[in-house]
Amino acid sequence: MDINNLNMFVTNFGTFANDIENQGNSGLFFPKGTIKTAVYQSGIWLVGKVGGQVRAAIAEYSQEYQPGAMNMATANPDSFAADDPDKDEYTVYKVVRYTGNPADTDHVERPSAAVSADRTL
Repeated sequence: MDINNLNMFVTNFGTFANDIENQGNSGLFFPKGTIKTAVYQSGIWLVGKVGGQVRAAIAEYSQEYQPGAMNMATANPDSFAADDPDKDEYTVYKVVRYTGNPADTDHVERPSAAVSADRTL
């Protein structure tokens, strides 16, 4: 993401403002184009109660999420299998306005995500 003079890493592992490919370094820069950071780590926290017990899934310093769906075919939650996280439809893309320049073909060369009949990815 690079808007409002910010530059920020966004992943499909639940973290944002975190450069997970570079040893988890800061990933939100302000002003854009500098090495000044405004956030060190950030991520999605989901917390709820299951059978009266509090459970949480957190993506901050480490990731408890991964791209893709879970195979819920088994009755045992400990054996749920995750889909292949490297599928094209789980890739995070940056969408930018087309400039009108015919040499700007980034938008044409990107694969599109397959959409299921129920309109989900």
